[in-house]
Amino acid sequence: MEYNESLNAPKNVPWGKCIYNPCRCYRNFALCSGLNLTFIPRFPDNITYLYMYKNCLGRVNRSTFLNLTNPLTRKSKLEVLILVKNRINTLSNDSFADLSDLTHIHIEDEQHLSGQQFSESFNSLSPKLVKLIINRVNLTSIPATFFQGLESTNVLNITLESNAIKTLDGNLFSPVTSLRNLSLHGNRLKTETTNFSHLSNVEYLNLSSNYFNVSPNFCNFNLSSLKILDFQSNKFSTFKEFKCLDNLEYLNLNNHAIRTLFSNTFSMLPKLKTLHLSQMAEQLEFIQNNAFNSSSLKRLYFIDNAFHFSLFPRNFYPLLIFENTRKLQVLDLSMNYFKVNETIFTQMLTPLTNLKSLIIVECVLRYIPRGLLRVLPQLRELILSRNSIDEWNGYEVFGKSKTLRYLDLSDNRIVTVDEKSFPPDFLQSIRFINLGNNPFSCTCKEVQWFHDWAIDNRQKICPKTEICKTILCASPSSLKNKIIIELTESEMCPYPEYVKVLIIIGSVSLFVLVIALVVYKARWHIRYLIYMYRLRRDGYETIEDKRDFNYDAFVVYAEEDQGFVHNTLVPTLEEREGYHLCIHNRDFQVGKLIVDNIITSIQTSRKIIVVLSNNFTKSKWCDFELIIVQNRMVLEQNNNLVVILIDKIEPKNITTPLRLILSTMTYAKWQAQGTEDEKESFWNQIRDSLRK
Repeated sequence: MEYNESLNAPKNVPWGKCIYNPCRCYRNFALCSGLNLTFIPRFPDNITYLYMYKNCLGRVNRSTFLNLTNPLTRKSKLEVLILVKNRINTLSNDSFADLSDLTHIHIEDEQHLSGQQFSESFNSLSPKLVKLIINRVNLTSIPATFFQGLESTNVLNITLESNAIKTLDGNLFSPVTSLRNLSLHGNRLKTETTNFSHLSNVEYLNLSSNYFNVSPNFCNFNLSSLKILDFQSNKFSTFKEFKCLDNLEYLNLNNHAIRTLFSNTFSMLPKLKTLHLSQMAEQLEFIQNNAFNSSSLKRLYFIDNAFHFSLFPRNFYPLLIFENTRKLQVLDLSMNYFKVNETIFTQMLTPLTNLKSLIIVECVLRYIPRGLLRVLPQLRELILSRNSIDEWNGYEVFGKSKTLRYLDLSDNRIVTVDEKSFPPDFLQSIRFINLGNNPFSCTCKEVQWFHDWAIDNRQKICPKTEICKTILCASPSSLKNKIIIELTESEMCPYPEYVKVLIIIGSVSLFVLVIALVVYKARWHIRYLIYMYRLRRDGYETIEDKRDFNYDAFVVYAEEDQGFVHNTLVPTLEEREGYHLCIHNRDFQVGKLIVDNIITSIQTSRKIIVVLSNNFTKSKWCDFELIIVQNRMVLEQNNNLVVILIDKIEPKNITTPLRLILSTMTYAKWQAQGTEDEKESFWNQIRDSLRK
């Protein structure tokens, strides 16, 4: 359940309509707002909290709360009663007599009630009361017996805020010995019109937004239990020495137009732990030596003072400012100006060996001091956001860090983060680095390392999507406002124009090379396809008459077998037998394409002699010629092929066309080492085949 800080009213709850009346209810809460009710209606028995706002109750007495009581016992279960702007003009002395369980009462913005009426009505309050709030009721003067009716209660908290109270006599509080928390915020109290007697048990005292122009002499009063003192927004022009508050732990002196912080102002507060000295209306000009002197201070908030930490002119002493504040654990110097170099800055903080959190936001700081973490060995949190930091030496700044876990460098002028920005050991131990809202350059060289590291360490750089959306590219323009962690490799490192041209040229060259290789590898198939195309286009010319043939036979053989052809075959068939053979290296026409020579020779030869060997099977030209020969045989339906086998062909070399020939045709086998009879038989086979 959430509560409004000023009215203690529940909010952000699913209110529903109450039974019996037009008010709204939620569980044990009831709210009657803006209904102009002249009475308090009846509620379900479970209601313990009632908030009446903007109604017209007029006279309030015992009968006003009759609907809140049990008809038989005349007792009520109500514990919290809030009455705000209900135009109450009379408050009777028996008003709360039947609210026996009431622990909290809050009356606000009722301008027609007198202090005396309040005083008399308090007599009817339950002994269980622990909290009393009377705000904005224009109590310019408080009767001496104001709290007399609370003597039988155990009230712990009294709030009298914004009542224009001008004088306060501590004797008022003598009946409330149980009082622990007292708020007098927003009145018109002055040092000379206020005494703090009978507040020996008070632990929290709020005197903010009054007219105190100098700090009271607390030694005149017994405030031995006081732990928290809120003195912000008064009229102080200087702070005198605070003392006689031996148990004070928290002191707020924000919002005062003082010009000088004097030495030892707080040194007499032996248990002071938290000190607020912020928003000094930009009037602070000088900090004396040991101004923050305190043997117990742990948290100092010196924020938004526009103070110039400067040596020219000198307005503070860097070696002495924190010399006697060695227990300090949290230091916030945000929204001031540092006009000193790194060395002076580091010297200023050197005594703070117990510091755990250093906050310097919006101070126009241009550097992260080298050696800072060496003199602050316990530092766990460093916040330097909204400054002008653009670069630093990673090893000199963070190389000695062993304890830092949180680093905030957001809203600076950081353009690039690379492997030199943070040492590896530091990156291993740090838990979170805030680098949002910096003008990052996202060129390949400047962003590649940071991009890759951020992806691998997402929990350390942007554990939430909202944080990732603040780490953006500022340049180049093509990537402006792009989330760095979402960049692709091609976006970060696009190829230069000349590289693109080279890639295009290389791609075209590679394509041409591939085509050339394919053409080369398939050259025989291509030649055959060309031959078949011409054959289909021009038709096959069959020569009927023997006289029209130019050759008796065209010899197909491998170059490696030309010895057999030239030394054995040609002499025997041409010189002895009288046949006219076509031998390619002798009879092909010069200047004519080899393919055309082959086709012409096959067409003008009556027979085709194929000299088979292992060399033949490895020759692409022979393979090509054999395909054309087979094609002629199919078209002419004539077996004009004479096959000579000059050596045993290995099985691995037998192709499909060759297998077809060997399995379907008779071939003559030449035996170079054979007898004369075997050789004569071979030549007889050849002669017979050529005569057919």
